[in-house]
Amino acid sequence: MKTVPEKFTDWLNDEMKKRQLSITSLARRAGVSHPTISEIVTYQKLPSYETCLALANVLDKPQTWVLRLAGLLNPESDDGLDMTDWKFILSNITEKDRLELYELAHLKMKNKSKSEKQLYDELDQMPLEERERIIHKWQDDLKKYGFKRTK
Repeated sequence: MKTVPEKFTDWLNDEMKKRQLSITSLARRAGVSHPTISEIVTYQKLPSYETCLALANVLDKPQTWVLRLAGLLNPESDDGLDMTDWKFILSNITEKDRLELYELAHLKMKNKSKSEKQLYDELDQMPLEERERIIHKWQDDLKKYGFKRTK
């Protein structure tokens, strides 16, 4: 019997505890048999690809992340970029939020090499309405992510 990495069973047990799920209730939600989950948790049996996908969906995790944790996909590349995780994130947010992320990423790429002074100079050259829109958006974003204004 092929076994799953210990970190997978640790993660699965933690998720079950956190969500107060029994083996039976997790199996029911994932649409797999009770023995399937029991063998993974108790005997560290390697889950199938389909079981991993079902667990990912039920536990709201990116499918590729669960498959990697189970050892069914190669580890992430050294650069840490995994576009499938981004696809998962983007598919679970609103169109408006996707556009905001796109604008933010585009702005970061555009301004990556600019100094803070250059950014302020550019802001000063913009029409007042555009400048205020950008500043308000930045302030809203900062609030949304928990940053508070200091004096």
